[in-house]
Amino acid sequence: MNIVFYTGAGISAESGIPTFRASKALWAEHNPAIVAQTGGWLIDQKQFTDFWDKVTAEYKAANFQPTIAHKLIRKFERCVAKRKGGFGLITTNVDDLHEKAGSKNLFKIHGCMSRTRSIREGVVIPDVVLFGEEKMHEEQTDKLLDEADVLIVVGSSLSISGDSSMVFKARHKGTHCIELNPEPTGHPAFDEVLNMPATVGLPILHKRFDELYKKRQRA
Repeated sequence: MNIVFYTGAGISAESGIPTFRASKALWAEHNPAIVAQTGGWLIDQKQFTDFWDKVTAEYKAANFQPTIAHKLIRKFERCVAKRKGGFGLITTNVDDLHEKAGSKNLFKIHGCMSRTRSIREGVVIPDVVLFGEEKMHEEQTDKLLDEADVLIVVGSSLSISGDSSMVFKARHKGTHCIELNPEPTGHPAFDEVLNMPATVGLPILHKRFDELYKKRQRA
């Protein structure tokens, strides 16, 4: 059996990391069309660099830590490995909480705050994907999703381009699709929806591992 997790901002929010779209988040003070858009520095280089300097400094100072939800995803990975199955973890989050929890087969499609890149001489930002840029690891993640028997979406609003169709495609090919979200998306392709935070829902799903495994083995 192959299990794929797809995690979004909701799982990191429980570690204290504000989502960019939250009412008190940085989006409330900055224009994302400038600070998060490819080429935004051409419009207002000071606002662009000030934003990323602030984000980087606050992220490093906070030293965020993984929750039980992050750790249980790692336990899922171990359980699948013991049964000689396949496992993949795809995240839109740019923090390092999954790494701190020990996850191995991890694909960070929007990059990582702990690395940097230069977008031009003198303009250095975290190695994160800006609006207008291609997501990372698309070939590997497409393969993971194509081979998944179970897809578990955790804490994602599915608002990023391609997210919604990802679930439709998975369901169409027979993947058992589960949503775990305190604010469900209402997406019609999910087989199950757990309306609760990741720290509550992941323990429930982990206890059901054998049930999910046997169900997919019979399918």
